[in-house]
Amino acid sequence: ISLGLVGSEMCIRDSYRCTVVREDKKEPGLWYWRARLKDKTVATFWARRHEVSEIMAAKISGKELNLPAARPAPAAVDTVRDLIQFWGGHIQQRLTMVGRRKLSPKSARGYMYRARRIVKYLGTHRIDRLRVADTQQMVDNMAGDGLSDSTIVATVRAFRAAWNWGRSQGLTPLGDTPVVMPWDPELLREKYIPPHRDVQVVLDHAKDERVKWRHQVLLMLFTSGARRFEIAWLGGPTGASWDRIDLERGTMLILGKGGRGKRGQDRERLVYLHPLVHELLEERWAQGLPLFDVRASTIEDLNKYLRRTCQLLGVRYFHPHAVRRMFITAAIRNGLNLKAIGRTTGQLPKTIIKDYQGVNEMEKRSVVLAGSTAPKGVKLPFRHRLSGTGGLDEV
Repeated sequence: ISLGLVGSEMCIRDSYRCTVVREDKKEPGLWYWRARLKDKTVATFWARRHEVSEIMAAKISGKELNLPAARPAPAAVDTVRDLIQFWGGHIQQRLTMVGRRKLSPKSARGYMYRARRIVKYLGTHRIDRLRVADTQQMVDNMAGDGLSDSTIVATVRAFRAAWNWGRSQGLTPLGDTPVVMPWDPELLREKYIPPHRDVQVVLDHAKDERVKWRHQVLLMLFTSGARRFEIAWLGGPTGASWDRIDLERGTMLILGKGGRGKRGQDRERLVYLHPLVHELLEERWAQGLPLFDVRASTIEDLNKYLRRTCQLLGVRYFHPHAVRRMFITAAIRNGLNLKAIGRTTGQLPKTIIKDYQGVNEMEKRSVVLAGSTAPKGVKLPFRHRLSGTGGLDEV
């Protein structure tokens, strides 16, 4: 192998190029090198300049380089299932790569889950006949099967990645990718927000049951907008601790998912107790009872109870997190300060608007009507004004 020194690079025949990344601070003259084949990183190693030739020769002869996989024969790929099988092999190979193209085991498992969904919904479609309408039908079928917005978007993104990889390998046709992407997950469909009457029905049912802890937890969720695990761990692992409850001030100290010391809104925060919750907790404290009668892990499994209860009462099932969206939406509609809502729920104001604030049909109609209402002194081509209920009244 012949090397030619070009600044901080060494050019090796057969298109290999070794580039200096950084020098060892403790040992001058020792450099960290990145070896590339065209634009692919095939090896990284520490070496002095005169050692690069020997190390690369040893790696090439010992087949220690992360070389790109050989392209499969294009004739072997007829359907989407065939494409995904080849792409799955490429994903497995990226587990052993070095540099930016290396995948973690967790990422590879995620791609494999999405690959199975792609095969389920599109596996029999021929590559040369695939159209945008086919991938849109896949999206509709996944939504009809109850998959979440984020799962659907991740699956379509994985299919787009597989298609583009297949194009680079000569497996898929040139031209536009038959995928309607990208989009924002919340634009796929509106997230469900339960009406207050359904929540009240479930709460009343839980109050009449023999097991009382469910009513207590549901009441704390519905009146604070907290996450399920935040309420579950107020009493510690056993659920018995009162350390985070201050009945004299009427507050509870919640540790959000951001934890301690991390940047952002979601960290340890003080939330005021609703009068109904305050009264209930004072009764338990006076009787010498623990904060909760069950462990935190049992409380976190509350969604199974909600599913069963909603089916029994004949109301649409709602996840505990949907109650959090209901709480935030109601607070915004009541004109409360957005920062105060963020401090209570542990969310940044921009996240509240983007992910949590709900929109109903009357509000969308009111935007059109209010936007077409001219300022004072300006005449409009139509003689109507916006009513107090969001309707359209003739002037």
